[in-house]
Amino acid sequence: MMSITLNQIEQVNHGGGKNIVIAPDSTRWICSWSNKIFLWEGTILQQTLPSHNINSGRAVFGSDGKLYIGSQTYDFNTQVTDTVQMAKDTLSTGLDGSPQFGVSSSVWTADAAKWIVYADYRYRDTKFGLLDNKDVHSRLLILDGQTQTYQRTLAESPASLEYSILAASEQMVIAGGLDTLVYNLQSGDVSAELKVHELKILDACFSFDMTQALTADWSGKVVLWDTANWEPVAVWNAHPDGSYALAFHPVQNLIATGGADNQVKVWDIDDEPTVIASLDLQATAIGVGFQHLGDRLTCTDELGNVYFARID
Repeated sequence: MMSITLNQIEQVNHGGGKNIVIAPDSTRWICSWSNKIFLWEGTILQQTLPSHNINSGRAVFGSDGKLYIGSQTYDFNTQVTDTVQMAKDTLSTGLDGSPQFGVSSSVWTADAAKWIVYADYRYRDTKFGLLDNKDVHSRLLILDGQTQTYQRTLAESPASLEYSILAASEQMVIAGGLDTLVYNLQSGDVSAELKVHELKILDACFSFDMTQALTADWSGKVVLWDTANWEPVAVWNAHPDGSYALAFHPVQNLIATGGADNQVKVWDIDDEPTVIASLDLQATAIGVGFQHLGDRLTCTDELGNVYFARID
C-alpha cells in the first residue's frame, strides 16, 4: 500500500465551487458555483465568468484552446465567452406540435465532439397557454459539438425523467435521475443500469484512460466500476451522510473523495480501497481534483473556500 501525506500549502476564502476540472496539460483549472464560473491558474484566481448553466455537468478543456461548460464556451486565447445557440427545431426534431423546451442539464464529451442535452418540453394549448407539469415530455439528446444540430435521441418519456447528466467520455455518458444509466453514444443503447446505488448519485467521473469510473451518492457510498463490463470493482462508504466529489489521480492508482463530514480523503485502490491521507475542511467538501502532474490536490467546500495541498 502506498504511503503519502497531504500538506496544506494555502487556503483562499473565495472562488470555490463544485465540479472541479483540471486542464490535462497545465496548471489551469475551473469550478462553478450558482451563476459563476471561476477560472484559476494554479493558486491564483484569474477570472470570474457569469454563467446560466447551474446544472451543467463537468467542463471540458478542448484541444482547440476552449473551455466547454453547459451552453457556454470560453476561448483562452481571445478571452471571449460565447453562448452556444440551439435552434428550437433542432431540439424538437421528431416531436409533433410546438413544444416549449427548457434545457436543465448538459455535458460535453471529452473531445467536445458531442453535446449531451437533457430537455423538458411543455406543449402549448392554443386557448389556455402552457400545460401543467403532468404533461411534460422529456428527452435525452446527442447534438453535434460543432454545429449543435440533432444527432440522436438516447431516451425520452411522456413524463419528466428528472435527469442530471453527470459525466461523459468520448464513447459513454452517465445520466442519473429516477434511474442511473450508462448510454453508448455510438449505438444509442443502454450499456448498463447502475443498481448498486439505492439513493441518488451526486457525482461521477471517468479515469484518464476511461477504463474505470466512480460514482457517489447521498448515503456516502462510493462505487468503483470497470467500464468494460460495468461490474463494480469495489463498493464502500467513504463519507457519512453523503459523498459529493470524486477525482482520479492522473498517474497513480489513487482517487480522492470529498463529503459531508468536512473531509477530503485520498484512497489507494490497488486492492481494497484504503484511506492513506485526509484533509480537514471548514464545511462540506463539494470539489476535489488532482493537478495534471499529480503532485498537488485542490479542494473546495460549500462556503466557497479553496484549499491547496502538496502530495508528499
